Amino acid sequence: MKKADYRTFKNPTFFLSISKKGLRCSEVAEFMNKMYVPCSVTGNYSVQCSRSDELLSPSAIGQPRIELGTRSDTKKKCHIERGCRIIFQEDENNKVDDIWKKLKEEFDLTCAHLETRAHFGGCVYDYLKPSACPSSTWSP
Repeated sequence: MKKADYRTFKNPTFFLSISKKGLRCSEVAEFMNKMYVPCSVTGNYSVQCSRSDELLSPSAIGQPRIELGTRSDTKKKCHIERGCRIIFQEDENNKVDDIWKKLKEEFDLTCAHLETRAHFGGCVYDYLKPSACPSSTWSP
């Protein structure tokens, strides 16, 4: 069965989740307001984990970590990140590509998670260009 082309849906609703140490959702909402993007911005907390042999994201540096041993040869390092979930509709004036570029620059973000009710969920870079996500193994 062929996947639906999520780019063909008219004005799809997007859920963009961003996180970074010190990120304030009130500042994100103000920034979205200045860009004239009607949206909802809510705060959240995410637990990010990686195995001890994997590198943590740059935004994880300085965050509290908890080690969990699931097996003797696999330990996870976890930390909590504050984040913001931005819900908006894409239209001719507010394209995901443009919104992401501006948010990335303004808040010095490295990546984000993007979902849409039009059958897409994953790294924002995979939406913009398949397999461009720095940690992706997905290919079309």
